[in-house]
Amino acid sequence: MLKITSDENRQIVTVEPDGALEASDFQRLDDVVDPIIATKGGLSGLLIHAKQFPGWQSFSDFLAHTRFLRDHLTKVSKVALVTDSPAAELAQVVSRFVSTDVRHFHYDKLDDAVAWLEARA
Repeated sequence: MLKITSDENRQIVTVEPDGALEASDFQRLDDVVDPIIATKGGLSGLLIHAKQFPGWQSFSDFLAHTRFLRDHLTKVSKVALVTDSPAAELAQVVSRFVSTDVRHFHYDKLDDAVAWLEARA
């Protein structure tokens, strides 16, 4: 399950996983992100806040996650991964192949991540 909060004025969406991810989590995330992208032309930031990466319930849930990334990553300026999970390092490698700026922050550096997302380039 994902806890999803959005700040439409700053165009930042925060997600906090609580347990293994499911396809329905990404549908709910679509429902939050898509209207912001439609009205603002994009998303300034996506903040992912999790002590450890929880994984997925099933392979089909993993595929829903990859579809979300494929459909939205080009419309997000910055992604802040606020986690102590080693999976964040893999995400940063992948970020070299996309236009989105992805940065990893240790779990206890949430304020630094928010400041980075709010900073304009």
